[in-house]
Amino acid sequence: EDTGTFQFRATISLGQGDIEVPVLHNSDGTFRAICWQTNLSEPLAFAVEHIDLSTGVGTEVPLPSTEHAWPGHVRPGPISASMSELQGRQDSGIAGEAILATVITRDVFGNPVGNERIATFNYSNRLAVHVVDAVNYTVGVSYVGDGKFELSLRIESAGVYNFTASIDEIELSGTPVTVDVSPGGLDASQSRCTEAQTVEAGHSATVVIHGSDMYGNWLTGELHPEDISQISARIEGPFGEQSEQQEIEPLYSSGNLIVQHTLNY
Repeated sequence: EDTGTFQFRATISLGQGDIEVPVLHNSDGTFRAICWQTNLSEPLAFAVEHIDLSTGVGTEVPLPSTEHAWPGHVRPGPISASMSELQGRQDSGIAGEAILATVITRDVFGNPVGNERIATFNYSNRLAVHVVDAVNYTVGVSYVGDGKFELSLRIESAGVYNFTASIDEIELSGTPVTVDVSPGGLDASQSRCTEAQTVEAGHSATVVIHGSDMYGNWLTGELHPEDISQISARIEGPFGEQSEQQEIEPLYSSGNLIVQHTLNY
């Protein structure tokens, strides 16, 4: 046909205005409308007009509803690391406990990626989390739906760390993240006392208990009342007529429990 006297115009309606899309002439005399770029992923209405170039008048071309599903739907493209991001992250946590963050996946146009794309995305190999300068840590990744992944980060050593999340070795927007990991609760098996002392009668003997959590992190802040209640001190001796048994309440100072008692014999 003589395409110099007419053309086709195709538009898609997204509820926020119409977008005109290119119409290409196939070699067999047919035409195709190409819609390859949109920043929305939602149902859309599709319309085609036949334009007479001599008059500029357009005539709507009926769409064969028996062959095509109209309105159509633009699906999101493959996951793009540069458009995906880390959200909902915590900036502090407890040693050994989960620190959570959420990864929002999007395609190259910013469309949120739906479940159909996740089926072809091997996130156990492609989605990576790295904690700088941390030795003992674990990362769990779970898919929660609608293109969102939940990261569960557990770090055993107390301290301040930076961690990054990446897809195909490309860091996501929102990283790196700084997280402050505090020691956990008091653990008797990891705590220790100072060595035995020799003192004169009538002088105070002091024993310092260095409190640590189950991972060996020293407790440097304020102890929880439940932690303090776990500690008890007891004086026994000397043997003989002056034998003494007495419960002593420890004092707390700068992460240490201090036991002081005056020995008069």
